[in-house]
Amino acid sequence: MVNFFYSIFVHVITKLCIVQAAEELLVKLGALNNLPPLGNEPPSINTLGRTMSHFPLAPRYAKMLALGDQAGCMQYVIAVVAGLSVREVFVADGGGPHDDDQVSCLDYLWNCLML
Repeated sequence: MVNFFYSIFVHVITKLCIVQAAEELLVKLGALNNLPPLGNEPPSINTLGRTMSHFPLAPRYAKMLALGDQAGCMQYVIAVVAGLSVREVFVADGGGPHDDDQVSCLDYLWNCLML
């Protein structure tokens, strides 16, 4: 019985630590306003955070896309994020019906990066 309650306690504490780490990352990225803790009030989301929330990507990649337009290099940022968000960029799956399309898309991305 004690082991059961201990495992639930550890599970809850682990979840709270994960949420706290994610919140700290979003504050560091500038997606959340870093408010001083008044009670248990969470940080509030700002304009950058709202823009980042529209991209179905990891927060770091979403910030790259959100700020790429401001720097005037959106096409390059898209290519870099596309390359970073997959495991193997230049390796095709093999055996699929769309392998030629994937290879031509990768060739296009490579050519864009080499400009």
